[in-house]
Amino acid sequence: MFSKSWRGVLALACATGAAAWSHPAFATNGYFVNGFDVTQQGTAGAGLTEGDGPVSSAENPAVGVKMGNVAGACMSAFLPYRKAEVGTGSGTNPLTPGEYSSKDNLFLIPCAGANTLVNDKTAVGVSLVANGGMETYYSQNPFAGMHTFNPGFAAASSPLGVNLQQAFVSFNGARTIADGFSIGLAPVFAVQSIRAYGLEPFEGASQNAGSVTGNGDDWSFGGGLRLGGVWDANRWVSMAAAYQTRMWMSSFHKYSGLFADSAKFDIPPELSLGSTIRPTKGVAVMFDYQRIFYSQVAAIGNTELTTAQLGTPNGPGFGWKDMNVYHIGAKWNATDALTLRTGWSYATDIFNPNEAEFNLISPGVIKQHVSVGASYKFAPHWTLDGAYTHAFANTVNGLGNPNFYSGSQPIGLELSEEIATAGISYRW
Repeated sequence: MFSKSWRGVLALACATGAAAWSHPAFATNGYFVNGFDVTQQGTAGAGLTEGDGPVSSAENPAVGVKMGNVAGACMSAFLPYRKAEVGTGSGTNPLTPGEYSSKDNLFLIPCAGANTLVNDKTAVGVSLVANGGMETYYSQNPFAGMHTFNPGFAAASSPLGVNLQQAFVSFNGARTIADGFSIGLAPVFAVQSIRAYGLEPFEGASQNAGSVTGNGDDWSFGGGLRLGGVWDANRWVSMAAAYQTRMWMSSFHKYSGLFADSAKFDIPPELSLGSTIRPTKGVAVMFDYQRIFYSQVAAIGNTELTTAQLGTPNGPGFGWKDMNVYHIGAKWNATDALTLRTGWSYATDIFNPNEAEFNLISPGVIKQHVSVGASYKFAPHWTLDGAYTHAFANTVNGLGNPNFYSGSQPIGLELSEEIATAGISYRW
């Protein structure tokens, strides 16, 4: 039974991996998802101690010994609504004033995973998950006015946008090393692609004008490690920690003149801490903390308020700061077959308002999510999982970059999201 299920989920992982690239996606906390597994999405990303679903080890490899023998897959329907508003300020106003709404508001994000117990202390598993990215598509280009203001700038084409996608395959090992205490390790292999268009006015500010915009899809490959631990102190309290190293990635050569450090677009490290309290046998309340170290990657964290050329090590980036995310979730085993979940999360600001111009193409301004979810065991080995998340609309009002001749021109960025996820799992 194990070998048959294992081969099946590996085939499913390959299929969903291919599907991950069929549509671009957009993520929530910057470009990190609010929980890979359906069960974690139902608690707004909380649940680092739990191991409830077939993809739980993608967050914390140590929970593999709690997951048991399970295989499954999920699919998220993701609906982000992105809007930018460019106003008229004092001084020069080279950006074209108006309201710009990003198109393409429905994306599909797959996941798949399997886990098996080698013995009562050891588990191994595999998971395939995907992040979205900074996907935007404005049919009209607000940078079009820069050529009129300064004929030395190349004319901007329409549409304007950027599309970053990421997928991860991890191979998980977990072991119980003391009573109630387990550790886990997962090598992670990553692939990402990017495409940018409509950014011709910035070619004159680049170290490599031919590698700024309109060069189609480019690909990057690499990986890193995820480590974790979980301690079930007693029946009432559990604690966990997980750390993802920096994902060292190959450069995006086609866009080495756009992103800082010749488009060395590594994936930043991430630290998570979690605790769970069980006031009764059927109820668990989860508190998780997550820190994403965006500032450690130059292409993401460098300030855009610099006179250095685009593409250089100190060149302009998106100005993204390290982000703190706080997750609170609860689950209730209502019956032997039905589990209900809910949760809320809050994220700190990701960039300063005076760095709004570059973030026109990456408006990662979401701060709050609320989620509900459920699992229903409809047959002896089979469970259906579902989750729904609403990301509250948030607006950041900032200014254009004076180094790109935007002066004090106001820019407002708005983002809201809806996410519906369904999954199925098989336990043996």
